[in-house]
Amino acid sequence: MTTFAYYRVELKRLALSRFTWIAALLSLLAPLFGYWMPITFTSTLTGLYIANPVLMGTIAGALIWAVLTLIESNRIHRAGTGMLIDAVTSPISMAWVRLAAILTFAAGVWLVCLLVYMPYTIFALGSFFNLFLYVISFLVLMLPTWWIAILLASALSQIARRIELAGLIFAGFVIFSFSPFVTDDYFFRWINPIVWTFSDGFSSLFFLRIAFYTRLMWLALAGGLWVFSLLCIRRYQKNLFGSFLRSMRKVYLPIGAGVLIVAGSLLWIYQPFVDHGPEEFGWDFSVNTSVYSMISDVTYRFTPRPATGRLHGVIEYTSTVGGRRGTYDIWFNPGYRIISITYDGQPAEFHTTDEIIADARRTDFIITENDWEILIVEFEGFPTIIRAFAPSGWGQEINNTNITLSNHSTIPRVEGLIMPESFNLELTLPDNMIPVINHRLDLMDYEVVDDGTKLWTGRIRDWFLRINAGDYIVESFEAAGMDVDFIFSQAYAQIMYDFEIPQAIAEVLDFFTERLGRLHWAHLPSLSMLQSTALMFGGIAGPGFVEWGEFIFTQRDLDNPLQGTNTMEVFIHEMVHMWWGGLGVMAGWPEDGDLWSDEGLTVYYTYRFFYYKFGAEYAGRIVDAWQAAVDIQNRCFYSRNPNYFERLPERYRAQINMRNRSTNLYARMPLMILRAEELVGGQEAMDELMSQVQWQFAGSGRFFTLQDFLDAVGLTEEDISLG
Repeated sequence: MTTFAYYRVELKRLALSRFTWIAALLSLLAPLFGYWMPITFTSTLTGLYIANPVLMGTIAGALIWAVLTLIESNRIHRAGTGMLIDAVTSPISMAWVRLAAILTFAAGVWLVCLLVYMPYTIFALGSFFNLFLYVISFLVLMLPTWWIAILLASALSQIARRIELAGLIFAGFVIFSFSPFVTDDYFFRWINPIVWTFSDGFSSLFFLRIAFYTRLMWLALAGGLWVFSLLCIRRYQKNLFGSFLRSMRKVYLPIGAGVLIVAGSLLWIYQPFVDHGPEEFGWDFSVNTSVYSMISDVTYRFTPRPATGRLHGVIEYTSTVGGRRGTYDIWFNPGYRIISITYDGQPAEFHTTDEIIADARRTDFIITENDWEILIVEFEGFPTIIRAFAPSGWGQEINNTNITLSNHSTIPRVEGLIMPESFNLELTLPDNMIPVINHRLDLMDYEVVDDGTKLWTGRIRDWFLRINAGDYIVESFEAAGMDVDFIFSQAYAQIMYDFEIPQAIAEVLDFFTERLGRLHWAHLPSLSMLQSTALMFGGIAGPGFVEWGEFIFTQRDLDNPLQGTNTMEVFIHEMVHMWWGGLGVMAGWPEDGDLWSDEGLTVYYTYRFFYYKFGAEYAGRIVDAWQAAVDIQNRCFYSRNPNYFERLPERYRAQINMRNRSTNLYARMPLMILRAEELVGGQEAMDELMSQVQWQFAGSGRFFTLQDFLDAVGLTEEDISLG
């Protein structure tokens, strides 16, 4: 019989086995548990109805198919028919046949699973259903992980030959993938890939790209181990060592195993998603240049490539007074590769170092001529995630519905070039995308290009460059005497209008303007309110803008007031930051420690809006939550016994300090302000005093310290202390 004939026989035998059908049924049922046992941290519909069930099916299915593989690998030895089969055909050939058959059967079950859950997913998601996201999630997450588990189980079985030992080792692989040692590592987690969420309004390619890469890497490693295990198949009644030496004569086996393992290792070592810098984030840039050239103008030409997630860029520096020769440093995102550096048409010698600080890697380049006029740097690459923040902090993103670029992913740091006050930006985008530059819409204009793109151009007067772009809708309206641009994904249009989000924004702005006064920065052309992707947990605020993560506006939370309390707080909290924070009053000073910051003031005034909107009883629950957090902190053994705290390992001290800092900022400080409110005569008196603080401090550049607050309200620290 031919190998293909054996394959058909093995496939038929599997189809007649009750164990196979039990495994198939359990694999089909596994995704159901993802609907009420969430794995992701999400409230987006695609996260709930695609990511969760797919991940549950991925993990459970991998375990199920691994167990089936171990059972099937032990079947011949259990039945005592190994010698008869070896007499008919090569055991190595039969190993290939058995593996191919079980991989094929798993793929068939995977396809049925994909088709079975599709109708319900379409119904649950409605207009948010994305066929590409649905299919690619099953294809990238589930099927490769099942195959990896099958390869590992089969390899361990062939090496150990005893099902108990092979199962024990496989269990060790699984436990390691779930262990806290690799919780934050995209690449060690072979059976439970990291997917925090999926996006309803924007692309979810960020996690899928990493998952595809890691699945490919682990398939290569598991495949290499499996090919190596073929050398360990017992032959001619020999033991492991003797069989290994005998099988080594088939040189294609060790070569094949080596190639696959080396390929997987190289994919691991040279992964392009997380930079290879230090684990601790820092800003200690080294300066290697002693030469300086005056730059009169700079033009940045960026072309994002959504299909691949890469950015192509050309930076042109102009020196009308003539640049000087010497060595210069340029710090780019570590994922970028410099294609060329030229000055006045001449190539400059450059060398990219291994030095990575923050989110930048240093490249040295040498200019050998004086009085140069034009310096051009061309680069391309995939912007990486900062290692210190992975995986909870997402990196820069380029896909077909969303682009987010900032820091050294846009403007490199250049040592030796003295920059002008502003620069030109040329941004080529797909014609369905609108750019929001530094959270403003009014900085760019465009012209249509024949290839289905638009060339956006503008003059930027802020050397911090953050580029957001997407298929946005812009809703413009007036609130509290200010123009507001509310910018959100087209996919969310129905939700935004049905739940009257623009009116809610206006209500919040009116409320705080009435109590605290107009924003110091209200002279800006408009305030920008931007909906970002689901990858942003929470939000940020700054001069004239608010940016929320997508989950603030998910239909699941907006439909359920009880579920949406936390998201509503974030929604209001970020707008309050326009009065308390970098845009308005900057509170805090090193000597105040963690007990005083603009976060505490923002939390207090967020509570005030809830008091106004829902009444004292509802707002009281927020105060109760603050008090509960403070009580837990006070009861903590290490808070009451600082001598024992100092004896803890550094890692645990850091965790306790971080928890205490969060409690101080978001619970203890608001309670202190609430006590001050009671002592000064109530909410109206407090608002009168705080509006005077706004008038005095907002935009002044001075920090509003704890002592400034005490002076403003006429109290002492003992008056508001919680003990």
